[in-house]
Amino acid sequence: MDNKVSKIFEELKTSIDAAYTQGVSVQEAERLAARCLSMRLTLADELRVTDLDARMKRHGVKAVKAAVYTQEVAKHEKKPSEGFLENAVNLDKMVADEESAYAQADTTKDQLANYLDIFKDAHIYFRGIAKGNYE
Repeated sequence: MDNKVSKIFEELKTSIDAAYTQGVSVQEAERLAARCLSMRLTLADELRVTDLDARMKRHGVKAVKAAVYTQEVAKHEKKPSEGFLENAVNLDKMVADEESAYAQADTTKDQLANYLDIFKDAHIYFRGIAKGNYE
């Protein structure tokens, strides 16, 4: 998450924690419901960017693997076995770096999707309090 989103997230998390430990008035619940909805909009936009980044990194992994595979085949007079080539590709540092970047981007995407769900539940919770529904 970028710094702006992280800051908003931490502020809202603190407010939710305070609502849990200290209680919340109807007016405060209404404000927090709106804040959670606003955070969902921000997260949805951040998720869009992160999802695109993860997709591009996944494509990058495929491209680097193909390049390393081609280089490895070119090193030999006779084409090595597929098992040898697969191992050579998997052991390549550039491939490992690309896979690591992809895994990080994919994990961030999943984290943002989880936060989106959490703030949906928080929005529903605070809207219920604001409407006087305490079930």
